[in-house]
This record gives sequence, structure tokens and C-alpha cells, in this order.
Amino acid sequence: MTDNWSRRGSATNAVATVARPNGTTTRGVYRYSSLNYLLLQAVIEQATGEPYAVALEREVLQPSGATATITGAEEFV
Repeated sequence: MTDNWSRRGSATNAVATVARPNGTTTRGVYRYSSLNYLLLQAVIEQATGEPYAVALEREVLQPSGATATITGAEEFV
């Protein structure tokens, strides 16, 4: 789900569909998961009341002068 570039819905809606994990790994074992990035996007959407890409553009990219960034699935080709 987190690496699905065709997803067009908000992160908030995507998080609502994430199934509860079946179990956990042994303490100290690490497995990469990009779910935290999806959760962060959902928190930003909830806090700002706007899509993640819009908040990112306004709060981070414009002030930093970044011009060649991809912030949404529509821009990813």
C-alpha cells in the first residue's frame, strides 16, 4: 500500500484501511516498513486540514526554494 504510486486518495483514508498486524518480531529484529511515512502523511493532513502535497509545498518546498520535486501521485510518471 505504501509503495503504490497509483493511489490517489488521501493518506488519512489509506491508513483507515490498514489491517491490524498479525504479530510482532522478536525484540531487536528490524524489518523496514514505509508505513510510518504514510502515518506521518495522515497526521499532517489531519493537522492542516489539507492534502499532504499541498501542506508540504506550502510549508517546506516553497520556503526552501525547491522547484524540482514530486509531491503527489499525479506528478509521478
